[in-house]
Amino acid sequence: MGIADSITKGIIEAIRGVKDVGLEVENMVKDLIIGALRGVKDVVGEITGIAKDAIIGTLKGTKEIGVAASDAVSGTVRGVVKAASETTNDIVGAAKGAVIGTVKGANEIGEDVVEVAYNAVRGAVQGVKEIGGDVTAATKAAVEGAIEAAESIGTEAGSAVKNALKGVIDGSVDILKTPFEKKKK
Repeated sequence: MGIADSITKGIIEAIRGVKDVGLEVENMVKDLIIGALRGVKDVVGEITGIAKDAIIGTLKGTKEIGVAASDAVSGTVRGVVKAASETTNDIVGAAKGAVIGTVKGANEIGEDVVEVAYNAVRGAVQGVKEIGGDVTAATKAAVEGAIEAAESIGTEAGSAVKNALKGVIDGSVDILKTPFEKKKK
């Protein structure tokens, strides 16, 4: 059974009737992913694939029992970031990788990429904040990761995610201006 299947099964069992879905998902994902990351040399490189599997499992599980996905998405990414914090010092890179994997996983199963990207960035930033990491750098990396992943899906998805993130997350307007504005010749 892979990570996505384990998470789907765990989500279904763990969140029936739970009030704080995001926290329950975060803890389950964190515990599962810590085991997957132990002994991995390139943790940040592995995070994208792990986050993709985790979000697919989370979204399938929440859909099956009829729970709103927004808190579950945020909780999944927080869990990935916190798991990574126990196995690598590059928390900013892990946050970006988690967001990229989450957006790509959501697209793979036909979920709303814009909504998932927003909640993934929110979860990454919150996770980094909770472990005492560099929130400014994590916010920038998470926003960049969301847009990068969305643009790999298509220019329309990239534009929609960029617009959704503008001004919604503290500091994102400044972040979005710098690396993503096309330079005029």
